[in-house]
Amino acid sequence: MQVPYVSNESLFNIAEKFLDEYHNSRILPVPIEEIAESKLGLMILPISKLESLCDISGTIGKDFNTILIDEETYKNQENRARFTIAHEVGHVILHKQLFEKENGKYSIEDFVRFQNGLSSNAYKRLEIQAFRFGESILFPKDKIDEIFTSTLERLGDINSLAITDLEKIISPISSKFGVSGRATYNKLKRDYPSVFESLMSNTPF
Repeated sequence: MQVPYVSNESLFNIAEKFLDEYHNSRILPVPIEEIAESKLGLMILPISKLESLCDISGTIGKDFNTILIDEETYKNQENRARFTIAHEVGHVILHKQLFEKENGKYSIEDFVRFQNGLSSNAYKRLEIQAFRFGESILFPKDKIDEIFTSTLERLGDINSLAITDLEKIISPISSKFGVSGRATYNKLKRDYPSVFESLMSNTPF
């Protein structure tokens, strides 16, 4: 089965429309769990040992109405759980129609057939699309630009900062957006490469 290509710009625009409809205030952190349950009508179902047994923190149910999430992650790793939920919401928004077009119904057999029919490249494309969408939901563009800039200004001249100051940059941003430090690092490094180049060039080792 072919998975259509969707550009990063298009994914960003879809995410912005999603926020316009479901969280227009852009107040942080984006209440993704509330949106998923109250506004999209999704059920979030913690599953014991999902990650240790299946090597995944979450997955979408066969009916695209249930998000299965690792129980340990859900209970004890709030920021990571939020990203997992946002990622699975991405599959609902981006890929539910793809499944319906391919199968037209929601039996477990059809869902398994749908997954097994994906090539490794098609599966990777699905995951990247959901990842980019989820990331754009949790990091609204205007907010990340504003807060990243203000964080750097508070710390002083960028030319005086080195990679050893990374925690001072990452930690307050991670806290404001309700995401993990790793997710924040990946977002900032990809979207603001010149800043990270400066941090590296100022590092004395």
